[in-house]
Amino acid sequence: MEEGTYTEAEHGITAQASSLTTNTMVKKGTYGNANTVNLAGAGSSYSGTYSSPIVFGQIASASDPLDADHFQVFYTAGSRRTNPPSSTRLRVGRSSCEASRSFSSETVHYIILEAGTYTLPDGSVIDTGLSSDNVKGSNSATYQYNMPVSLPTQPTFALVSLAGLDGADGGWATLTGSDPLSGSAGTIAVRIDEDQLLDTERAHTAEQISYFVM
Repeated sequence: MEEGTYTEAEHGITAQASSLTTNTMVKKGTYGNANTVNLAGAGSSYSGTYSSPIVFGQIASASDPLDADHFQVFYTAGSRRTNPPSSTRLRVGRSSCEASRSFSSETVHYIILEAGTYTLPDGSVIDTGLSSDNVKGSNSATYQYNMPVSLPTQPTFALVSLAGLDGADGGWATLTGSDPLSGSAGTIAVRIDEDQLLDTERAHTAEQISYFVM
């Protein structure tokens, strides 16, 4: 997706793709300090509004060595670290989870979509939304999330991402199993994972995830 703004009337979906360069890193004990973007704020670079924003992102540069000491993942939240992005508040940035070292600045790419079901110009149908607050860690049973809509065909592609963060150790959402879309129609096999930099446990409290399927 090219950087810019997309509308359902012209492109089949309400979305925008943006980027930022940041030297801010949140980690265990500091969540809440990520760069903040106000979707509806004066002077923001956003056009349009979102009533139910769904956010995905990735760290797109690699200024530091690609090793375990420099582990980092995309982070997004709303007014608090425990809240998902809202219509008026979005935090995007990087999280080093339980890693405590210093990090260089990096570029973060992120996509914002309005939750809903869309038919793209090529006929593809996608669904994107926010789960309930019950996706848990790798020590728990795989969570089968039931999407609230039925797509015309069984999905063959999915993205998942944490939306806010309840667990103080940090973490990330992951599809799980050899085929996370092979369950009953309209389900995604997903759970939350953690690093093992400070300890070996990967238990994690319940979280909300953003999902995108097609």
